[in-house]
Amino acid sequence: MNRPFSQEIQKVLGKFISYQKLVGISNMLNYPLVNPISASILITSRCNSKCIYCSVWKLGDDYKDISIDKLDKLFKSLKKIGVRVIFLSGGEPLIRDDLEEIISLAKHYDLLVEVSTNGILFTKRRAQRLIESGVDNIILSLDSLDPEIYQMHRGVPFKIGKQALENLLYVKNEYPTVACNITCVVTRYNIGTLVSFINQIHEYTKGKISIDLQPYNRSHTYSLELLENLSPKLQKIANKVLLYQKEFSQNERNLIPTSELRTIFKEEIQQLINLKKNKHNFPLNNSEFYLKSMSDFLFDNKMPRGLNCVSGYMRIIIRNDLELAPCWQLPSIGDLNNEELTDIWFSKKFREQRKAMKNKKCPGCMLLCHTETGHFEWYNHIYKNR
Repeated sequence: MNRPFSQEIQKVLGKFISYQKLVGISNMLNYPLVNPISASILITSRCNSKCIYCSVWKLGDDYKDISIDKLDKLFKSLKKIGVRVIFLSGGEPLIRDDLEEIISLAKHYDLLVEVSTNGILFTKRRAQRLIESGVDNIILSLDSLDPEIYQMHRGVPFKIGKQALENLLYVKNEYPTVACNITCVVTRYNIGTLVSFINQIHEYTKGKISIDLQPYNRSHTYSLELLENLSPKLQKIANKVLLYQKEFSQNERNLIPTSELRTIFKEEIQQLINLKKNKHNFPLNNSEFYLKSMSDFLFDNKMPRGLNCVSGYMRIIIRNDLELAPCWQLPSIGDLNNEELTDIWFSKKFREQRKAMKNKKCPGCMLLCHTETGHFEWYNHIYKNR
C-alpha cells in the first residue's frame, strides 16, 4: 500500500468508522490508516520549579528553544499530515516570553492549542495574554492543596499553587469556552488525600475545572544498546541524566508507596469511581479502566492487563531539538531538521517501533497522553469534525 492511497482511504473510512476503531485496525495491520491526531512539543527545557519526581529542571539550558521560524515550518507540517491538537510543554512553557506568539502562529494553521504550566508565572495578566493569543486549553499541574505536600512535591511554596488555581478559575469564569484542567501526579505522599482534594476543587470551582489523576511513572535505566541508538545530542543529555541517577533513585524510593498504603489507595480509588458515577458534575476525567489500573502500576510497576499501546498511531512527540519520537519514554526515530514529517511517519523505522510498542518492548508507562483510553471519546469527536 503506497502512502498517497493510505491518505485517501482514511478520508473515506473516517466518514463511517470512528478514530478509535481505525487506530485499532492500524494496530492490527501495523500500518497507519489514520493520521496522528495530536502532537506534544517540548518548546523549552528550562524550568523554574523543582519537582521531586522530575529531573528536567536540573538539565538547565542543554537544549536551545525552538525558534519561531522552525515552529512555523513545524506547524505547517503538522497541519499537512492531519494533526488537530498540539500540546505545548517543557520544562515550563511560560518561561518563553514569546509563548503567545507561538500560540497565535499555531492558530494560524487552525490547530487546537493546549498549554501545561506549573503555575509559577501564571499571573492574571499572563492568563489574559494567553487567551488573547487563542489558547484552547490551560492545564495546571497541581498535586495537593496541603501546603506541606505541595512544597514537598513541587519544591516551591504553596502560595504559588493557590494563586495559580485562583487565576485558572478566573479564566474559566471570564472565558467559559476555554477549557481549564488540573493534572495531579499521585505518589505515596498524597495517597489518602485524593478524595478530599478533588472534592475541594469541585466545591471551589463549582465543577468548572476538571481533574486528571496520573500515577507517578518510575524512571528507567536504558540499555547501552538503546543509548547507542540516540543521536549525539541526545546522548549528551542521557549522560548528564545518569549523573543524577543515584541522587534521584533515593527520591524515587520515597515516592513509591509502601505496601500498607495499598488498601487505602484501592478504597480511595473506588470512592472516586462511585463519586464519578453518582455525583453530578464531578470533575474527574479519568476513565474507570485507568483508575482501576493505577494501583498495580504505582505499587508494583505493572502495566494494565488488556491495554494495547496505540500511541504510535495517535500522536507524535517532538523534542526541542526537533527530534521526533513515538513516545516520551522512547528514543527519537527521526530529525525534523533534515527529514520530512510525512516521510518519518510512514518510515520502516517508525513501523518497527510501533510493532515493538505493540509487543510491550518498551519501558511501559501510564502517562495520560499514552494510556488514558478515555481520551478516545474526544478524539473521535475531533476526527469526525475535522
